[in-house]
Amino acid sequence: MATLMLEGGADIRYIQQMLGHTKLDTTCLYTQVSIRKLQEIYMATHPGAKLERKEPDQKTLENAESQLATEEELFSSLAAEAEEEGTKKLCHSKSRKSVGKKSGNDNK
Repeated sequence: MATLMLEGGADIRYIQQMLGHTKLDTTCLYTQVSIRKLQEIYMATHPGAKLERKEPDQKTLENAESQLATEEELFSSLAAEAEEEGTKKLCHSKSRKSVGKKSGNDNK
């Protein structure tokens, strides 16, 4: 009933009073806005609803493919770099441990 009243143009505050709810949140739980009404309001009021989607031309598609290839190369390069740095850090930490062991032996 509350949904039909809203769709008919009734203010939610009036519906709240008619239903005897003290909190507006309670009224909102009982007022399920229909998808049809939501789409109708969107089409009537939202600026984006009136925009038409253009199909991309061939040049735009080629540019997107080129950019994707460049991004893939960059990600690949970064991954290789990270792997290389990880290997260097691992080797560096192992050499530090062996240096520590050597200096520990020197103290004995």
